[in-house]
Amino acid sequence: MIAACCPDVSPEGFLADLRAVIADERVQVTVMNRLYEGSESPYDAEFLRVVHEVVTELVEGAHLAPELTSGFTDSRIYRLRGVPSYGFVPCLVKPEDLSGIHGHNERISVENLKLGVQVMYEVVRRIGS
Repeated sequence: MIAACCPDVSPEGFLADLRAVIADERVQVTVMNRLYEGSESPYDAEFLRVVHEVVTELVEGAHLAPELTSGFTDSRIYRLRGVPSYGFVPCLVKPEDLSGIHGHNERISVENLKLGVQVMYEVVRRIGS
């Protein structure tokens, strides 16, 4: 079993909780990778305020929500050095297309590419003003 931790839970605390929930000595929990611990960046940052403004202006009914990923990104390196980092993908991915992310046939539509460029341009323009 691969154990992942939330940013506010230590790996030891997560494993203790997991073992308590399982409550069966016949089940063995093995940590396969403990190279990186979870991290987070502030949700009240200027960058997120601008992203929210732009996205809600350009995409009807859009919302921003924090996400906990099961893997890790290079942004962990910046967070370890105190630099807030955010994963932001400005495109509309249909649920059936999620399985292709990082796959051999990963793609987005031309409309999504145009939207992404428009969103990123506007975010950078507003932050830089």
